[in-house]
Amino acid sequence: MFSSDAELIRQTLARNRQAEQRFVQRVGPVIRARVVRCTQGRGLGALTTEDLVQQVFVHLWQDNARRLRDWQVERGSLEGYVTTIAAHCLHDIITHERTLKARPVGGFMPLDADCAADPRSPEATVAGRHHLHLLWRQLEDHLAAPGRMVLRGLYAEEKEAARLAAELGWSRGRVDDWNRQIRRVARSVGAALGPGGST
Repeated sequence: MFSSDAELIRQTLARNRQAEQRFVQRVGPVIRARVVRCTQGRGLGALTTEDLVQQVFVHLWQDNARRLRDWQVERGSLEGYVTTIAAHCLHDIITHERTLKARPVGGFMPLDADCAADPRSPEATVAGRHHLHLLWRQLEDHLAAPGRMVLRGLYAEEKEAARLAAELGWSRGRVDDWNRQIRRVARSVGAALGPGGST
């Protein structure tokens, strides 16, 4: 489907859905294996394996996906490169004993639940839609590829979490974990945008 790993990376960064799915399929098991290896016998409090896998994916996408953009064939295989990045990320997490305390979410509320416009005002409705459009664009910019896959599946395509998990070949818990990440990012981005929808 993709002529080379370099092409896969280019298409993933361009948000090609098939490329994103293929990228996650390729490096997800590598990241998970590194997480398991690095955390065996270590007490990490509330952190779970999936928390740490998420953190590595987020790390890959930070700074406009700089770490992914830095990969070149000359630096070794894609899996080997991602393994090295994951090891550095996990070392930082373990060294500083970071703790993720995901706030439980009761069901999948609409992303606009906290910033819905006043339905009595047509002007407010238009402004609210504009705000949501900006929020969606910002979410896609801030989320790693797996997060965007869950974002689209749950909120754009309105699929049930169990169905989306089956389609992606994931566990339901993995979808739930990424949904919590989406909602954390949505709260942060929504606060930055403010009620007027501008930073």
